[in-house]
Amino acid sequence: FVADQWCPYNCAPESDAPGFMVELAQAAFSRHGITIDYRLMPWSRAIEETRQGKFTAVVGASFNDAADFIFPDVPQGRMQSCFYVKEDSGWRYQGLDSLHQVSLGVVADYAYGDKLDDYIRLHRKEPKRIQAISGDNGLELNIRKLMAGRINALLEDCTVMDYHISLHHEGESITPAGTFPETDQAALHIAFSPANPESKRYAKILSDETHAMHRSGELKKILDKYGVESWLK
Repeated sequence: FVADQWCPYNCAPESDAPGFMVELAQAAFSRHGITIDYRLMPWSRAIEETRQGKFTAVVGASFNDAADFIFPDVPQGRMQSCFYVKEDSGWRYQGLDSLHQVSLGVVADYAYGDKLDDYIRLHRKEPKRIQAISGDNGLELNIRKLMAGRINALLEDCTVMDYHISLHHEGESITPAGTFPETDQAALHIAFSPANPESKRYAKILSDETHAMHRSGELKKILDKYGVESWLK
């Protein structure tokens, strides 16, 4: 399994807290005698090389990230995009037109939802509007750019940013500047390679076990460790 680091969904491999999606997958597949080898790499590379069959799955994908992949019927997480600025900024998100007032930091090839993705594509060659960063530590780099004044706002999943600030940036003046309404891209999955003939079987295992872990309370125990509420009802 591969992804860029996007804590608390997926964090540092070989740690006591590799991320709740990783722990969910480890528990689910261990019941079927399957061991997860989880690695970090830039998101664009993770998508492309998994598409080619070099890796089994990507962690934390929406349908817009990789529509040709094999997705479990049940999501392994849920996202919502939020805007963040320095505390002394007067800017707040008030619809897509308000984005023209800022240089927005994003991560290259992330899917943020149809409307935001369209805006990013339209202005991706205009640094005064969009600055897309690559690498397996895109959030950290965007925070540095925000604090240095190289961008005016950054776009990130609310859960990811809140978790990151609580661990690493408690003393820095970063504040929420608005939430983008949830779209059909809110569901997050561990998505399997379209080139792997086992992908449909793996996706079914993960769907069945995600449901079972929700019913048994095992999923809640994993989520509580990261301070995350379940998306399953």
